[in-house]
Amino acid sequence: MTRLCEEDLRRVVWLSDPALSPDGAWTAFVRSTSDYATGRMQPRLMLLCNATGQMEPASRGTSAQNCPRFSPDGHFLAFLSMDTPFPQVWIRDMQDGSEEQCTFFRWGVKEYAWSPDSSCLAVCVPVCPGQDPFPEMTAREAELFLEKEKHAPRVTDELMYKLDEAGGFFSGRDCRLYEVDVEGETCEILAGENWRAEKPVYADRKRVFFLGYPHGREKRLVPELCLAGAGNVTQLETQHAVSAAAAPVPAENGIIYAGESREHGRTELFLRTDSGETALMEGISGEGIAPAVLGDDRAKETGQILGASEDGDMFVLTAREAQMCVCRLSDGQHILEHGCIQAFAPPRKGKLVFLRSSACHPAALYELDLKTGTERLLADENAWAEDMDWALPVHVDAPVPGWVLMPPGDLPCPGILYVHGGPECFYGEDIFFFEAQSLCSAGYAVMYCNPRGSAGYGPEHMEGAYGREAVDDLLGFADACVKRFPRIDSARIGVTGGSYGGYMTNKLTLLTDRFRAAAAQRTWISPVTSYGTGDMGFISGSGQTDFRAYMIRRAKNSVLKDIRKLNTPTLVLHGENDVRCGVEQADQLFNCIRALRPDVPCRLVIFPGENHDLTRSGLMHNRIRHMLEIRQWMDRFLKEEENADAFAQ
Repeated sequence: MTRLCEEDLRRVVWLSDPALSPDGAWTAFVRSTSDYATGRMQPRLMLLCNATGQMEPASRGTSAQNCPRFSPDGHFLAFLSMDTPFPQVWIRDMQDGSEEQCTFFRWGVKEYAWSPDSSCLAVCVPVCPGQDPFPEMTAREAELFLEKEKHAPRVTDELMYKLDEAGGFFSGRDCRLYEVDVEGETCEILAGENWRAEKPVYADRKRVFFLGYPHGREKRLVPELCLAGAGNVTQLETQHAVSAAAAPVPAENGIIYAGESREHGRTELFLRTDSGETALMEGISGEGIAPAVLGDDRAKETGQILGASEDGDMFVLTAREAQMCVCRLSDGQHILEHGCIQAFAPPRKGKLVFLRSSACHPAALYELDLKTGTERLLADENAWAEDMDWALPVHVDAPVPGWVLMPPGDLPCPGILYVHGGPECFYGEDIFFFEAQSLCSAGYAVMYCNPRGSAGYGPEHMEGAYGREAVDDLLGFADACVKRFPRIDSARIGVTGGSYGGYMTNKLTLLTDRFRAAAAQRTWISPVTSYGTGDMGFISGSGQTDFRAYMIRRAKNSVLKDIRKLNTPTLVLHGENDVRCGVEQADQLFNCIRALRPDVPCRLVIFPGENHDLTRSGLMHNRIRHMLEIRQWMDRFLKEEENADAFAQ
């Protein structure tokens, strides 16, 4: 078996967004590989014959492709392609294999949905205020436009004006809802200037459901369920806050949508009937829909998490006790619950295709026969992984759920406690966690758990994320790992984590000296200065009657006030374009340590151009460098002196 190293991340082929043809004969999916020269991912659309296993590129295009969707009649396969300056919808004829560009919008298309008769597409189109969305730009026009936009002043009068997932400052190109016919000859606007739109789905040939964003200020990103038809847009009343976790799905007597359940403290499914009544969809046993499981696969747009079969039976991606699974609502049965299910395509002709990963293997594509329950492997693009020396996660008996990856051999080894971000997410039992595996392969016992504050275990477990409860959970879990595996040297334990995990990394090292080294990734260190500088720092302050007292409380919660207590060598890693936890958080932490504790080793590493998602969707060479920085820092302080020379090199 071959030992894993950081560079092996380049070898991973990521599968995502499966789509199943109406006759169940074809599966389209996205296959993404890393470009060595640029470090960017290259998504390509693949088409698989389910009967023969024969696979081929679905398009002759050479640029990025994603979002495959078969027409309801099965004659066409639509997808988004970057062969044009901005992504446009292209359509492949499934009979003769020809393909043509279908949309020609100036700033492209963000997402789309087929009409029931396969004649039209509802498309969400980015539009600049006061400008015509036509004609499509030439390559030279787009180049000049983007260069000018990059250097133009950023102007806003909105309270919410930036978002990490949007790349920072909003571009001002909000999406409007249009309808185009597949011949590309007619185009009609369905929802105009007052309606930012996403996730469209046809109710029937004349009406389209979508998620609209009519609000401003702190509710700018709060969606509402809307219906467009006959030249009008209606905001539908719902008894629960609508969630953007999944696109709505038409039902026989209404629409099924994702909403936030106040009673259960999680995202559930609700049915809004045509008469306006709302009811909870029974049958989901677990932790609601779209649970935020961590791992490398889930960071990507992997595909649908909610869908219906031809006969209207609903299927949804959910979680149960740290396992990602697919639940059938009609009987509440978890039809898929082994491994970590990433996404699925709604069943057709009694077959369901899905993506499943494990701790030792990136996601592969499978088919499930719903009648017999038998599974069949359709596509695995990571055969190289079979020859690697992966570690199997071992469950540790502790007050909170958690696992440890143990390096091979019998000799004593150092350990690393890896704290997840969020905190409203969780580690899954079978997640593909390359960072942890590479550290384990380097000789570390990697310990990871779901302390209080984590999702996946009910609303009560989600309390106490920022108090002593989560601290005690993490320290207690580390103790349990050492007890379970005496090989772990309790005198050589490090701690790391990103975002909330970065915050807890710093908090732990200020409360105890038991950690010999720390790596704070994308950390949040000063709540008072994060107000108004990040993309969400002000939200908890909305509605405060005593703003001065509120800001004082934020200042008291700053980890910086106790920085003189720090004795742990600390590595600080951050993306320069992070607007979730602004880069000033890393600057403050580093400068406070250097100024107030100059005797404590500290190193600051800033990654230009990267945002908060650096370790999941950043440039490949930056992701590898990030892992190397952590491993070499831990080597320096946790391993024997003769093994510490790598850091200096």
